[in-house]
Amino acid sequence: METNKKRGGAKNSLLKRWLDKKNKKGSQQVTGNQTPGIRKRPEANKAPLSYGQQRLWFLQQLNPDNPFYNYAENYLLEGALDKQHLADAFQDLIKQHEILRTCFVQDDNSQLSQHIQPSMPLLMEFFDLCNISEEERTHKAGQIAFQEAEKPFDLEKGPLMRVALIKLANHRHLMLICMHHIITDKWSMRIVRKDLSQFYTARSKGQALSVNPPTVQYADFAYWQRKQEVSQKELAYWKNKLEGSLPVLNLPVDRQRNGNPDYKGAYLPQSLPFDLSVALKALSKQLGTTPFVLLLTAYKILLHRYSGQIDLLIGTPITDRDQRVLEEMIGFFNNTVVLRSDLSGDPPFSSLVQQVRQTTLDAFSHKNTPFEEIVRSLKPERYTSSNPLFQAMFLYHKVPESPSFGPTLQISHQPFDLGVAKFDLTLYISEEDDQLKAIFEYATDLFERSTIEQMQGHLQTLLQGIVKDPNTPISQIPILTEPERKKLISDWNNTATTLPDASNIQGFFKQHAQQQPEAPAVICQGEVLTYGQLDEQSDCLAIQLRKAGLSQNQGVGLCAGRSFDMIIGIWGILKAGGAYIPIDPEYPTDRIRFMLKDAKASIILTEARYRELFSDQQAELLLIQDLANTPSDNVELPNVAIDHHAYIIYTSGSTGLPKGVPVTHRNLIHSTAARFDFYPNQPGRFLLLSSFAFDSSVVGLFWPLCTGGAIVLPPKRIEQDVDQLAGLIAEHEVTHTLMLPSLYRLLLQYAAAEQLASLNTVMVAGEACSAVLCGLHFETLPQADLFNEYGPTEASVWCTAHQIQPEDAVGSIPIGRPIANTQIYILDQHLQAVPAGISGELYVGGIGVTQGYLNRPDLTEERFIPDPFSQAAGAKLYKTGDLARYRSDGLIDFLGRADHQVKIRGYRIELDEIRERILQQDGISEAVVVARAEANHPKF
Repeated sequence: METNKKRGGAKNSLLKRWLDKKNKKGSQQVTGNQTPGIRKRPEANKAPLSYGQQRLWFLQQLNPDNPFYNYAENYLLEGALDKQHLADAFQDLIKQHEILRTCFVQDDNSQLSQHIQPSMPLLMEFFDLCNISEEERTHKAGQIAFQEAEKPFDLEKGPLMRVALIKLANHRHLMLICMHHIITDKWSMRIVRKDLSQFYTARSKGQALSVNPPTVQYADFAYWQRKQEVSQKELAYWKNKLEGSLPVLNLPVDRQRNGNPDYKGAYLPQSLPFDLSVALKALSKQLGTTPFVLLLTAYKILLHRYSGQIDLLIGTPITDRDQRVLEEMIGFFNNTVVLRSDLSGDPPFSSLVQQVRQTTLDAFSHKNTPFEEIVRSLKPERYTSSNPLFQAMFLYHKVPESPSFGPTLQISHQPFDLGVAKFDLTLYISEEDDQLKAIFEYATDLFERSTIEQMQGHLQTLLQGIVKDPNTPISQIPILTEPERKKLISDWNNTATTLPDASNIQGFFKQHAQQQPEAPAVICQGEVLTYGQLDEQSDCLAIQLRKAGLSQNQGVGLCAGRSFDMIIGIWGILKAGGAYIPIDPEYPTDRIRFMLKDAKASIILTEARYRELFSDQQAELLLIQDLANTPSDNVELPNVAIDHHAYIIYTSGSTGLPKGVPVTHRNLIHSTAARFDFYPNQPGRFLLLSSFAFDSSVVGLFWPLCTGGAIVLPPKRIEQDVDQLAGLIAEHEVTHTLMLPSLYRLLLQYAAAEQLASLNTVMVAGEACSAVLCGLHFETLPQADLFNEYGPTEASVWCTAHQIQPEDAVGSIPIGRPIANTQIYILDQHLQAVPAGISGELYVGGIGVTQGYLNRPDLTEERFIPDPFSQAAGAKLYKTGDLARYRSDGLIDFLGRADHQVKIRGYRIELDEIRERILQQDGISEAVVVARAEANHPKF
């Protein structure tokens, strides 16, 4: 314990270690192998720019009118102020420090140098706001300060400092001091305040305080720095530390990054609770480190939790004032070091802080290599939109006491937002009177203020968790506030509704068949199958299936085209207590064979035209029409249980084999009944475009027939002929349909609006819905409702939906909110809920989640996990593999796949399955499959 106290003491603080390296006997003394101290440069030599100045000069040339390297501080002056004494004190300051009389000139040979003028005028403006209301005064003062601070400086002509004095009342003034960063830094501003107070106080007392410029000035430091050889040992350290492809910090942003950033920014301050501040400082001592390292570690964890990245680089400025002669010198002495950390393995905070501590010590030990030399040596990929080595900064400083301006005038520092941000995100931690303040400076072209406000709350929650138990793994340290967690876990998932009282799906259909036996149930190729006919023929089919030995919950292979037989076959199988296994006649023979074997299907129902597909099958082959038209005996059909399978759909599998997803009647009733309340219009006539072998067909197969509507079955591949498709919609007065967004866009572009006039509900799913499509929809069919649906097969077709509004056409289209009796959680890899705005993996809970995969216990265990947020016994979450994020209002954005799965024209494809099939071909030993969007086919 004693050791920790010593390690954490101020005597051994990281900054003090470097200050103690200074030559205590002055800059002129050189002993042994020490680097010679700074001396006055030879008069004949031009003063070069320091490394840091050259970087700032170059960046300013790229953005000549941008104030991003203006440095401004705001002060409140209370008491009797003598404006003339203040102006004279500034003039004394300018005489004292050459850097305040310096310009930066490039000669005809493109050589840069500092030109020190014998004198430099003081730019000081006075504004009197006493004659306006207090409310106007506050607004006007802020406006003046901002306008003065953002004025660009002319680096070649100067002056590079200006002062604005704003009178608020007789004894109350605001003073803004603004300089170009090329001549100052935060340390220098402390010297400015100290010297200014001394000059002002002396003049107030009528005393003559002589201006005595120091012998060594900033230009001498720059000359000396340029003469030093770059340590190859230090440079080797940075090459090793920053080798390889450096990650770009991938923070969730509110707006896409612009290739040419404007460096506009804002800052948001937050004072941490006093008891938390004290606890953090105490913890740093307990862990044998400094508050700088502890809070830097917390910042890295916050960025990790936001980005999901484990390789994090953060920049931090460190002063080059290694010699005593530099302590009282104004100028730009900041060098930047890069602190790289590896957060893999989910270490406890107490371990990670030690890693960060060592990284910081090592970096500070090699800090004398100019940042510019590191960049030049590494040659990282450069992007105009971001810093080449890091995108986030961290600073920690103690706020010094304000110097005295005499007994009649008090001065205090006031926060000032210059409206710039040189990096994506910077965290400033200031310590004053034992209390910590966290200030986030952020790029406003990337982040909204609300996002940063949320980040402030997460930082404080994170720090509270660290103090509570520093041995907690970093993934488990809470960052969500309690109200936020309640919103994400409970409020936005409060979807409980009562399901209709039914044990199976056929009960809904039977009700309408009895009420309207003559009403059309299915329309196909100009022919109509009524509810009564469908009910009677499916009953006959069901009875014959029972006679053929079909037992309850058994799978039945069903192979049919877009025909009455397909619909009769589905309902007949369901009534018999079986589960239909849809088989597309165009499936490869191997796939069909695998599906039937995997599902242990002993019966295959098909049409006469497809019987040859099953010539090698041992299962009993039955023709739908033969059974449906066989007069039925009065055989009682079984009472199908709600947890029996209704259908089994096979989806693409990563092992090269498809995987079966059994869907129960409970799942199917939930999926269908949820539409009753969600959609304002129930189907009159539903155009079913999906193959019944895809789960998107379930919408059109069951919703219309459970609400008294009719299914319209189009000819095969009608989607390839927009004119024919539009004609079919007009001919049958279609009210509802579900399409791929790409198909619907073509329909809107090339069909006549009057042909589509009957549509009142259009659903799009299977692909990302674009803003362009939305705009086109509201231009062409404003009377129709447009919905964006999302859902995997394993969650019974759909689990979220969004009614698209005209205003959605200006951005990304959300997939909506969870539907009835469904929960959506967006989690990180450690199953922690991520905040709104942050990407995570989408998990689905609720009644729609199926039981798992057929005959795949390993994959079922991997994808169907215990629901940590539910109190219900045996509740499961389905791990979708899709990335998503919550918006601040609870809407969900879909962000793509987390794995290698893609969707091509709406079909879910595992690239590994394609690879496995390729490898089965003779002569192929290795294969790589990639998804590529061609310019004319951006379908996935």
